[in-house]
This record gives sequence, structure tokens and C-alpha cells, in this order.
Amino acid sequence: LFSERNRERTGEAVKAILDPAVSGARRRANIAELLLDEDDADEAMLQAEFWLFAMRHPDLRDQFAAQVHKNRQSLSEALAAWARHHDRPDTIAFDDLATVLVAVFRGLVQMRRTFPTLVTTELYASASRWLIEGATRTAGQPESS
Repeated sequence: LFSERNRERTGEAVKAILDPAVSGARRRANIAELLLDEDDADEAMLQAEFWLFAMRHPDLRDQFAAQVHKNRQSLSEALAAWARHHDRPDTIAFDDLATVLVAVFRGLVQMRRTFPTLVTTELYASASRWLIEGATRTAGQPESS
């Protein structure tokens, strides 16, 4: 059930990323609203409990890891398509960027459930923008010291 729900949400987020008819700000808001659904507090807690259970059981852990990998791969491909569409460098490590975005999302969901006023939908949209735009603008440039 959780794998299916996560796959559906990732698919919807990927569609939102790739939709050229929607402005950047509206796109980020749509993705944030989709991923940080106000009505899923119980689901978020159950997913955390399932994660703990899966980490203790190798078969479930492997299934969970496979699903996370598929979702991350879909997100990575969508980010690469977005970058191509916006004439951004193709030297970006999109798999790494997708991993960071997934980690930020998971952390923000946990914080939102603990401190609802600290993690607004707008915060997730802004964090995503900072990461995506920062990564795509600095790709291929030397690191500053």
C-alpha cells in the first residue's frame, strides 16, 4: 500500500515538474501541496513505523529500497528533462540531486508532523527551488573555497 501510494505521488510530482504550461512558482506549489498533503498525518506516521519495521526485516528492507530507488530514478529523469528544457547544463548529477530532494522531503514531512507551524507548504516549495536552481546554475563551475 505504501509503495503504491509513494509511486503515485512520485508520478504526480514528475508530471508537475515536466508540465511546461505551468509557471515555475505554481509548479513548485503544486508539487509541495501534493507531497505535503495536510490530510495524510496518519499516513506519514504509519510510513515511519513501516520504515522502522522494514529496516529490521531484510526482505522488506530490500523491497522498500527497490521502491525508493525507482521513485528516485523517476525524479532524476524528470529533473534532467526539466534542465534540458530550461537550457541548463547536462553535467549535473541528477541522481544525487534527486536523492537530496527525497531526503529533504522526508525530513520536512517529519518536522511538519512535529512542528506544523515551522514547515509550511511554501517552505518545501522554496527548499526545492533553492536546491534545483542552485544545482543547475552552478553545475560545471569550479567550487569556491
